[in-house]
Amino acid sequence: MPTVLITGANRGIGLEFARQYVADGWRVIAACREPARAQSLLDCLPAADVVPLDVTDTASIRGLAAALAGQSIDVLIANAGVMSAHPKSHPLDIADEAWLTDFRVNAMGALRVAAAFAPHVAAGRERKLIAISSLLGSIGSNGMGGHYSYRASKTALNALWRSFAVDHPELIAVTLSPGLLRTDMTRYESAWDQLNDPAPRVGLLRGVIAALTAADSGSAMSFSGEKMPW
Repeated sequence: MPTVLITGANRGIGLEFARQYVADGWRVIAACREPARAQSLLDCLPAADVVPLDVTDTASIRGLAAALAGQSIDVLIANAGVMSAHPKSHPLDIADEAWLTDFRVNAMGALRVAAAFAPHVAAGRERKLIAISSLLGSIGSNGMGGHYSYRASKTALNALWRSFAVDHPELIAVTLSPGLLRTDMTRYESAWDQLNDPAPRVGLLRGVIAALTAADSGSAMSFSGEKMPW
């Protein structure tokens, strides 16, 4: 039975990944900050596989890695993410803590998870480390502006993941953009109820993950499997 570890698995895209992988017979290790409150996960997974993890806390990351020592992980999906300032916020109105929170979770947290679990993933059959990024992190695709703190944190994530891929040629490390979906993070959209449901898109993302090869490592890719401009 293959194993996938998903961070931020209690809602949105992370929860949908968990549902789909478990339905396909995978062992899903679903990580979130408060497992006792993650009822949707507890409804579809064994309680023992819903585990506590705060990606902003290095001790929490090390603790989970130690608890899972000796267990191989075929695919790790660093999905935990936040958007701490409204996309249209004026730069002077974005609090320092909003900037820091976006970077701590979206960039630094993801990298620390990758570093802690690299040995587990290297012992797996697929050896794939996936970070959920965003088209907003692509400098070359930026034609709309705004999203300052979130955009910058995802650009940083892409750069960090590329560097991690270079340092770990034994792994396949790729960032994926899921596109604009109907989740809690996109409630700022005026037509939120008309956005795509996460389920079909997560199915596409899983297809991209399954098809990844060593030649893709270090890339930033879209849900269609196409490489995004940096």
